[in-house]
Amino acid sequence: MHSLQLKPEKVACFQAWMREQGWQLVAQDAGQVHLLGWGYVLHWQKQGVSVWLHYQEVQGQAEAQLQVESAALEAIQTKVNAL
Repeated sequence: MHSLQLKPEKVACFQAWMREQGWQLVAQDAGQVHLLGWGYVLHWQKQGVSVWLHYQEVQGQAEAQLQVESAALEAIQTKVNAL
């Protein structure tokens, strides 16, 4: 499993790209993080390979991180770099 940082303002573009590339959204969860924030996790799969997006915003500071299985790393890393 590999971790990649994603600029929070690029999350919507990344999600659209995942749909365009045929990744299926298989799970999503959202809720409160810490006392003053919120966040969500999205889980995609394609051909048995998984990618997770963890997003959180606490006191106006947003963070986005991807967890990527090795089989998808090259394609995901290339897209993240292009965003």
